[in-house]
Amino acid sequence: MNSFKRKSSSVLVLTLLIFAVLGPALTVFIPVVRSEDNLIDSYNQTNQDSYVKIDAFYWNNITGYAAVGQTFNMSSPNATIGSAQFYLKKTGNPTVDLYAVLYEHAGEFGTSGIPFINALASSIPVNSSSLSSSFELTTFTFREHAYLIEGKKYCIAVQTASAGGRVDASNYVNVALDFSNSSHEGNYFAYDGRWTANPEGPGDLCYSVYFAFAVGGAGGDTSFSLSFITIPITVYTSIYYFMWLFLSFVHVSKKDEPLIEPKFNPHPPMVSVLLPCRNEEAVIGTVIQQCLDQTHKNLEIIVVAHNCTDNTAEVARQFNDPRVKVYELNTEDVGKGLGLNYGAKFAQGEIIIYFDSDSIISKDYIEKVVDLMVSKGYEVVQGKIVGSNPGYNKLCFLQHLENQIFLSMFWGGKQKVGLPAGLGGTGVSIKRSALDKIGGFRNILIEDFDLCVRAQVAGQRVGYCQEAVVYDEKVPKYNMLIRQRSRWMAGHVQLIVSMIKEKTLGKLFIKNPVDFFQLFSPVYTLCLWLGVFVGIVTTLQNQAHLFSSGWISFFYVPLIFFLVQTLALQLLFVLILRRECTTKEEFRKSVLNLPLFYIYSMHWFWVLLRLVVYRNKITWAHTKTEHGFRRK
Repeated sequence: MNSFKRKSSSVLVLTLLIFAVLGPALTVFIPVVRSEDNLIDSYNQTNQDSYVKIDAFYWNNITGYAAVGQTFNMSSPNATIGSAQFYLKKTGNPTVDLYAVLYEHAGEFGTSGIPFINALASSIPVNSSSLSSSFELTTFTFREHAYLIEGKKYCIAVQTASAGGRVDASNYVNVALDFSNSSHEGNYFAYDGRWTANPEGPGDLCYSVYFAFAVGGAGGDTSFSLSFITIPITVYTSIYYFMWLFLSFVHVSKKDEPLIEPKFNPHPPMVSVLLPCRNEEAVIGTVIQQCLDQTHKNLEIIVVAHNCTDNTAEVARQFNDPRVKVYELNTEDVGKGLGLNYGAKFAQGEIIIYFDSDSIISKDYIEKVVDLMVSKGYEVVQGKIVGSNPGYNKLCFLQHLENQIFLSMFWGGKQKVGLPAGLGGTGVSIKRSALDKIGGFRNILIEDFDLCVRAQVAGQRVGYCQEAVVYDEKVPKYNMLIRQRSRWMAGHVQLIVSMIKEKTLGKLFIKNPVDFFQLFSPVYTLCLWLGVFVGIVTTLQNQAHLFSSGWISFFYVPLIFFLVQTLALQLLFVLILRRECTTKEEFRKSVLNLPLFYIYSMHWFWVLLRLVVYRNKITWAHTKTEHGFRRK
């Protein structure tokens, strides 16, 4: 491993660890609905420099409402009001309901009345009969969020629901200004539906109102904490974005290493090609012929017709070549791993390569892969996978585009920093000795990724041969895509459970932190779903609009953060496509389809939902991919 690889690999591991440890700090930018409001500011005689500047008072006897209001400038950073507090007491037995209501104030302080329209927030009522006969701090808890925006003027009022009550000098509510100063007590009285000034008081309400602001806080008993969701979402998605950015940058900035031409070997290693298949009579003949046409001639082709009910075996036997060997396997269980292990029992080669039956193989594929294994000492090697039918329809093209971007980014990028590459399910080559060491293939829904991580944990080197190209068929229908990807995601869950039982997750993280996080890709998809959920809940509770000042206040930093990340990824994707596309027309078409590619990627949400709903039905038997959809 050269110096660049060692340094890049160390930087990647260190950075991912830093993200994992410090990631929760990023959640200060995520709105959290807290279980209670925190009184962080108030205005009174001893604290006249607060953010809440209370400038004037109002009273109003308009028919329909009776209220005492207090105005203030919002000179603090934006916040959300959760409750308001007043010193109140009752005299006699008043029965009126009291409310705290927040209004935006457009008039001049001290000269205009309470704006009884377009209330921003209204509290849960407090019945005056429940008040104490001595002054107590009474809290009015708001039913809904109201954003207070820096630089705006507001009026908060204690008001009754309606007028219609009679003035009763024996039963009223007293609004105190500063209970520590007896001369201020009793400046305003609330009768049953009408407020009046106390002729004995100076009318200085400036020291009566206390505000409790909670960032993202909501009033009422319905508030709850979402920090248990926002913290893992922030941490995991940040790690994922960083991986993509890092690997994309490395892949486009560093040239591919050229193959080292091996010395002439008059006795090239024997290669056993495994072709596990089930009901593939439409395509099996093509892939057998392509294997026979390989430039590497020292090979055998082992066809395993597993639980076939069509003419797959008969088509394979039509080849009049002793290198083609056909075996039939019938079992109650199904799965690609069973067919691979059965074929491996008959394999005589030093190297085993397996292909899917729909593959189209470049003529020098086996030669290129074997050369890399011999010259660089890799135990496991994967060739480049390209879509064989991108012109069939738009869905096939988007899957091809997905391969061009992500497989190149992950496999090429990892190899360039000295990390094990990856395996893709077709065109996988492994030394027989290495396969025996890890116990053969396992019948798991993602046998390729399983083989890859077990090889890494066992200390085997996994390489990527970009010069060796295999074309695989993309599914042309959305329901087929969902079934296929459901199998992949369920396979990740299978593998996670298996590695937890075997206690090998830690070893994988040390060997290849990228594959460790890639293994948990279902968690990433879940984080995205929960992120959408949290956004909707927060928006509805806060009554915020997407482009309102309140929304920007809460999401300014992460919006900029993720927008910059997305823009950087887009630019890197374009550079990747520039490397991977073989013609200008293909490059132009690929770049123009990048916006549509984001919409296409939403299918992973439905895959996750299907995994949850049909988790016990996602098996090889229920998710078999149909083949035979060639280019129009």
